[in-house]
Amino acid sequence: MKHALSIVVSLLFLLAANANTYYSVNNAAPNTTGSWKSNRNGTGSSPSSFGHDDDIFIVQAGHTMTTTANWNVNGDDSKVVVEAGATLKANQKVSVDIFQVYDGGNYIHNDNSSSIPGGNERILAANSTIEINDWSGSTKLPEETTWGNLIIDMPGYNSNLGQTGDLTAIRGDFIIRSTGNSGKEFRLATSQDYTLTIGAIL
Repeated sequence: MKHALSIVVSLLFLLAANANTYYSVNNAAPNTTGSWKSNRNGTGSSPSSFGHDDDIFIVQAGHTMTTTANWNVNGDDSKVVVEAGATLKANQKVSVDIFQVYDGGNYIHNDNSSSIPGGNERILAANSTIEINDWSGSTKLPEETTWGNLIIDMPGYNSNLGQTGDLTAIRGDFIIRSTGNSGKEFRLATSQDYTLTIGAIL
């Protein structure tokens, strides 16, 4: 029994040892491996690829990173974190299993071909801010997402954005600046009854 336990512990240690945390380097594009280092001060190693399981990529406070191509973090259970005072701007698709934005962190969605990152989980703090400036077709925002501050600002959008009652929880502010070209609407529901909670700790 002791041998089996020690083998399991050793395997868990080896798996954990293969996971790495990388930190943003200034305002570089996040979709290039050279934009990340293993130490906060910009030293250490860069990832060899974005395909390792459990790797964590942290956009540091004071940094604004803007994609210049699709950024696919393909490792299982990999995570992208946006710290307080940091901004991640997606002009192209950002895909990752786990997406987390701290209080005071900002994510700006400028890509009309993809949804919000976080294929398996989105962790959006109450005072985080998600700003939608472009969107994928006429699809609704991701269901079962508890938002912090949510800003809709899409002056050139060419479809109605219907939520069909699935936008239910916003812990911060809900701001609609622009919904699109003339006659286009941000629709919370169709004919169903539902509850949208804004500004509450859930």
